[in-house]
Order: sequence, then structure tokens, then C-alpha cells
Amino acid sequence: MLRMFSNATRDKINQLRNSIKSQQAPVNQPAISNPEFIKSCQHELTSFVGAIASIVLNNALTKYPHLTPNQLVETLAAEIPNTKIAEQFKERIYELKII
Repeated sequence: MLRMFSNATRDKINQLRNSIKSQQAPVNQPAISNPEFIKSCQHELTSFVGAIASIVLNNALTKYPHLTPNQLVETLAAEIPNTKIAEQFKERIYELKII
């Protein structure tokens, strides 16, 4: 696909891809090592459960500081009593492609 672009444009696209990859924590690293991911989780969780989201997130991170991003999402979803809403939360996080 990149063949249809000039060399300069291909270089810029590759630089952007590398920049994005370098900003994302590997999925096997603790979620806590990626502050942007934590912030996004809190924002999304708040939209599903309200102000208690920060408490739920902080409790999960305190109790399980070594959770990977995927494990954290599953842990947070398990705290949502309504399974349909829990699934919507997980789908939203995965749609954002922040992990």
C-alpha cells in the first residue's frame, strides 16, 4: 500500500507508526506502567459506572499492581454488576485500540 506514496510520505508514515508503537506499553507489561492507558480506562469506566470508577480502578491497581492491560480490563469489567454493560465496557476499550 505504501508504494503509491512518495518516498518522503512513506518515511513520514513509517515515523508515525514507530512513534505510536513506542508510546504503547507492551501488552505483557503491567498496565500501571502506561499512564495514558490508565487514564483512558478511568474515563471509559466512568462513562459506564459513574464517579465510583476512580475507586474501582484504584482498588484494582492497589490489589493487583502487576496486571497486564488485558487483565486489568477483565478485572474492571468483573466489577460491573450488569454483564451486558461489562461487555460494552470491554468492547469500548478494545475499540479504542489502546491495548
